[in-house]
Amino acid sequence: EALKMSEAIMQVIRPFTPADTERFADFLADLSPRSRYFFWPHGYDHATAAELTQPEKLADRSTLRFLAEEEGVMTGYVFLWDWDTPLPWLGIAVRDGYQRRGVGQQMMETMLALAKRHGKRGLKLTTMKDNERAQRLYARCGFMIVGIEQNGEYLLVHRF
Repeated sequence: EALKMSEAIMQVIRPFTPADTERFADFLADLSPRSRYFFWPHGYDHATAAELTQPEKLADRSTLRFLAEEEGVMTGYVFLWDWDTPLPWLGIAVRDGYQRRGVGQQMMETMLALAKRHGKRGLKLTTMKDNERAQRLYARCGFMIVGIEQNGEYLLVHRF
């Protein structure tokens, strides 16, 4: 079931299914070096896509994975790690040709609403200090910088 659809750009955000392996592999392969620099939670190859769309992985309720799609093209990827905690981690990537079109904001708003509905205290994420475009998005969505991680990235939190 789709969580959100925007009339403006017909973006559907829905949980991954085992049938999404190829579209996820295509999404990962299409990320530019710049996008990979900013988004690096795992590999970008077909093996990674196959592993993360296995039914066993998708059944693990500690990590939730969603994709955004428009007319059959995977335009974005968002995950929630440590879903079984009060303050899960959020990770997000938007396909290069779809950046600056509201896809990221839609995914962020959808995940915030999902977390709130499930009684979470908020969401947290990290971002590189030089990822200013993402930081502007996170600020628009209510995230605040609360510290710096050991790897030098900003730690941001959105509390409900």
